[in-house]
Amino acid sequence: MKSATLAMKLWPGGLRKLKYKQPSTNVANTRNFNSAKKRFRLWSTFGQITVIERVWRSDDHSWLRLLPQRLGVENRGRTKSLERAMTWLGAERSFESSVRGLKELFGFELPTSTLRNVTLEHAAHLESTQRLEEAKSFRSMPSQGANQL
Repeated sequence: MKSATLAMKLWPGGLRKLKYKQPSTNVANTRNFNSAKKRFRLWSTFGQITVIERVWRSDDHSWLRLLPQRLGVENRGRTKSLERAMTWLGAERSFESSVRGLKELFGFELPTSTLRNVTLEHAAHLESTQRLEEAKSFRSMPSQGANQL
């Protein structure tokens, strides 16, 4: 059995890439895996959060980032609770005063354009949902009556 090999390489920007090869055996399911550590950043109601996560890659797959999939947030994204708060503030006041409200409530600032974009995205989603509901006929009777009264 061959021993596992670890090779450290320096990435641009100072991040280190860790390559790990499993020992080759006669088992059919054994694959070579590469792993690396990457920074995962997201914004929440607590501010910016940075996590060093391990990402995996096999020979026949692309990179697998398990943490963003589990959290439901993209890298450099925002949590749903933060977007809800931004939308609430953006809908109630001007975007500039909403940024000040965000600073007052949560202790950090985001650009006015970000708050505006999030608010308008949510407004567009609500508008499309409302249009779909309005397009449904509410006066039509069911094709069959109730089986039992």
